[in-house]
Amino acid sequence: DQLFNQEFESYIGPVSSKIQFLNVNNDGDIIDVTTKNKYSYRHELLQAGANEIFKKRKGVITSTSTYHFSKPSGDHCDKFIRASNLFTSSVEVTFLAIGLLSYIFSNLKRVYVDTSSISFLVSTALHLSKKFPSSTPIIESFESYSSLHQQFNFIRNENQLVIISATTSGGLARTLEKEKKISQKNIKTLFYSSLGENQTGLYDILDALGGEIYSESNEKCNLCANGSKVIRLEGEQ
Repeated sequence: DQLFNQEFESYIGPVSSKIQFLNVNNDGDIIDVTTKNKYSYRHELLQAGANEIFKKRKGVITSTSTYHFSKPSGDHCDKFIRASNLFTSSVEVTFLAIGLLSYIFSNLKRVYVDTSSISFLVSTALHLSKKFPSSTPIIESFESYSSLHQQFNFIRNENQLVIISATTSGGLARTLEKEKKISQKNIKTLFYSSLGENQTGLYDILDALGGEIYSESNEKCNLCANGSKVIRLEGEQ
């Protein structure tokens, strides 16, 4: 478009040197359309985009001085990550799904998610991978920590993935490894502010949280000591 070119060049510079066209392949690699080389700043681009989406869609729910939250793990906190808020736009979900593509393999049979709200993102990634022309892997929610207190049977083999929506400590991944004998290499966390040893996360949203998340056991909770009421988060929330 001639008018666009003129406006772009007047503010930024020559289109030929100032615009770079990128494409994404089925494995999640970002490719320079002109040179056919891999884009050097893939991680930085995806990280910046995820942070922008996280802040725009208000992915963190913050308490006030009168109340705070009790997580399914039992710890008390002043804020929690609500991943479902980030899946409002299909375009943004497609962007976030790029980060999962490198972990999707052709013999994948089943994907466990800790909350059904991220199934849309996982399904989008499976579709983008184009590795399942005949039979798409099953997506099943194990309802976060609830699975540890009920008869939920994980099918443990190398042809599965476990996707955790968000974490501030890596606690759920550690618990799944200990209680359900699932290898950390099969567990991926979408959004995290802190991870445990040998854990894999896609998007570090610490800077987008607006400060550290206070998290402490029920017995040591300073918020309770100050008279703050507890709101319990249960099930998939």
